[in-house]
Amino acid sequence: MKVLDEGRGMSRQAATSALVSMWSCVALSLTILYVAGRLAPWVAALIVFLAVVGTATILLYARKPHAA
Repeated sequence: MKVLDEGRGMSRQAATSALVSMWSCVALSLTILYVAGRLAPWVAALIVFLAVVGTATILLYARKPHAA
């Protein structure tokens, strides 16, 4: 993203949009896998864990300006 490459943080609106989009896709993916009977517990845990890591990255890193 150009904003991050220039050392600026994401706007609050961009961060909110990214988080809503990510968690919506996670919920949809988990639902589809569950309905299809292909959702192993470890897969669900891995998907949620990675979404939490993504959330933390957006909240802790992408929101704050940093030196380029």
